[in-house]
Amino acid sequence: MIKLTDFITKVSDMVNGYDKTAVLNWVAFADCMNESSDAGTSSLEEELFEVYRPLCYVKNNFSDAVLQQSLKLNILGNEIIFGAMMFAAGYSHDEVRDLADEGVFEDGFIPYGTTEKSSLSVIGIRGRDDILFIERYQSADSVRQRLNGAAALADLRGQSIETMLKEAARTDRDIWMITHPKMIDAVKTACTNSSAIEHITLYDPENHEIIQCNAEGMTTEQRVAFFQSGSAGEQDWSEPSDPVLSM
Repeated sequence: MIKLTDFITKVSDMVNGYDKTAVLNWVAFADCMNESSDAGTSSLEEELFEVYRPLCYVKNNFSDAVLQQSLKLNILGNEIIFGAMMFAAGYSHDEVRDLADEGVFEDGFIPYGTTEKSSLSVIGIRGRDDILFIERYQSADSVRQRLNGAAALADLRGQSIETMLKEAARTDRDIWMITHPKMIDAVKTACTNSSAIEHITLYDPENHEIIQCNAEGMTTEQRVAFFQSGSAGEQDWSEPSDPVLSM
């Protein structure tokens, strides 16, 4: 929980300059959400904390410019981090607002604490530019185990691994399916222009290979090469960023 006075003080510290309008707008927005929620299920303090934690995540993992843009866009707490990815990828305030209104960021990531970094991981399917998956609080080993299990189950059922991952995204609150082209672009870009994403996993359905790499230290060229072919090209990657092949 966070008291109103604490929220105003802490978020004011995030705002550059002397214009505190963004802070007051967030207070009004949180209060409006509190009034519209079911009676007895929420409080203003809870709503403020639902806003404050993702704003802290943006501050901890993105540039100050992205934080300032995020502070000026009043959206649900669970939409803030995905919106920040859009800002970091160069999309405008209006474009981010439009996607928020379309529900593209709906039920997104809210961290548990206020000091988190690199809490997210990305899963892609080689040859598929139209879909990505985001998981939270999962190690590379855990993601690899999930994919191994999904591949085995898909083979048993005569289905694709994409179907298995979509099913997981529908039933597991820790995984999100991303299909909007702009959001896919923003998630990929976030792998190199933020510290929000710890590692990337690419499943190759043709060869039944799982290729993984850490996002830390990855260059834009390496990121593009990885998503295009599952390869870092001919560049030398220092440990622990070398791709790992496993199945």
